[in-house]
Amino acid sequence: MTKFCPACGVEALPTDKFCKNCGHSLESEIIDVNSSVVSSTTEKDINYQQNTNQQNTNQNNNKYQNNSQMLYFNQKSPGIALLLSFLVWGLGYAYIDNIGMFITYLVIEVVLVFLSIITLGFGSIVMLIVFIYQLYAVYRDTEKFNMEQQMMYQNMR
Repeated sequence: MTKFCPACGVEALPTDKFCKNCGHSLESEIIDVNSSVVSSTTEKDINYQQNTNQQNTNQNNNKYQNNSQMLYFNQKSPGIALLLSFLVWGLGYAYIDNIGMFITYLVIEVVLVFLSIITLGFGSIVMLIVFIYQLYAVYRDTEKFNMEQQMMYQNMR
């Protein structure tokens, strides 16, 4: 004899007191599908509840997939990269995990400071030009980094 839980529509054993799926009490409300007592309304309720459970399962799976997908898209703010490079030359590159460029711009800064001291300030013009360029470059490269991350994220889906 096949019986179902009236709350969620999951099949239940005749000896079960509670539904294994939803925990609903089954002692007085088990629906016997083979019995002629089952009305079309009850069957519709069971089908509706089964569909609802399937939709809830699908929604939970989608939430899990969305959360796991968000872990792969590591977007960095170009504004923060720009600010960091303004404070310390090339630090925005360290922010986007490009340590090589960070060290390169840091060495360039040190060399240009010494050049500026040796030339009594004339090297500061070159230093200013390189400083402005590195701000532009770190902003551009952060946006490029974000595009690469987004493409990698889309390929993983």
